[in-house]
Amino acid sequence: MSGAGTTEGNRKDPHLDVKNIAARAPQLRAGDPSRLVWVTANAGSGKTHVLAERVVRLLTEGVDPRAFCA
Repeated sequence: MSGAGTTEGNRKDPHLDVKNIAARAPQLRAGDPSRLVWVTANAGSGKTHVLAERVVRLLTEGVDPRAFCA
C-alpha cells in the first residue's frame, strides 16, 4: 500500500525532481531572469504562484526590487 502517511508515500519521486529534467531552449529562455516575461492564462492556473516564485528567485539572486513590475 502506498500514499500519504506511509513510508513509501513519503519518498521523493526522482522523476519529479526538476534537476532530472532536461530543459529545452525555449524553457531556458523563459526562465532567464534577465528577460521580461508576460504571464497569461485562465483563472486558477497558477499565474500568481509562477510570478511569486520568480520574484523570490530574483530577490535571492540580488536583483533590486525596484526593477520589478508585477
